[in-house]
Amino acid sequence: MSDPVQLALIALAATIVPSILTFINGLRQQQNHQAVEAKLIAVSNKVDTVHDDVNGKMEKLIKVSGEAEKAKGNLEGRAEAKAEQDSKD
Repeated sequence: MSDPVQLALIALAATIVPSILTFINGLRQQQNHQAVEAKLIAVSNKVDTVHDDVNGKMEKLIKVSGEAEKAKGNLEGRAEAKAEQDSKD
């Protein structure tokens, strides 16, 4: 090969190789972004599950607290009624 042809091939390689490397790097980054996105979606789903569990437990706690207050009121009422009954006797 003549010198001008060799120089042309070197110049061509010098322009194409960085483009190929940039393309490969872009593909890797895209795969990384997809993997990160999949992980974020999984974490988001887990957070939603935990949030739902916490909400369910809070509702149960509120219900139990209400039932406890009602029971407390019933006991106080019974104690007052018994005290009144004892004071009459």
